Amino acid sequence: MPNILVPVDTEIDVDVEVNDFLDECNSFEIEEIIDYLIETGHINKSAVNDYYTDQSVTEIEFEDALKKLQGNWNRLSSDDEATILKIANQF
Repeated sequence: MPNILVPVDTEIDVDVEVNDFLDECNSFEIEEIIDYLIETGHINKSAVNDYYTDQSVTEIEFEDALKKLQGNWNRLSSDDEATILKIANQF
């Protein structure tokens, strides 16, 4: 009797610690992971670029917030605009 191969869909759940997985990746694979995270919107590309600077996470978040305000002054309330100008004038 001949052997007949029948495709079978099988799901296997495997628990893998993230650190263990990443420890086994080489530099190229890590770059692929970062690219994937950027493409899927899990991380912001500018955050990745900023990560490789001496900036702290808090400073990066602050600068990202400033970038959102830039060019959107017309969407701010008069009070918000006055507050921002007041803060900026302190420097």
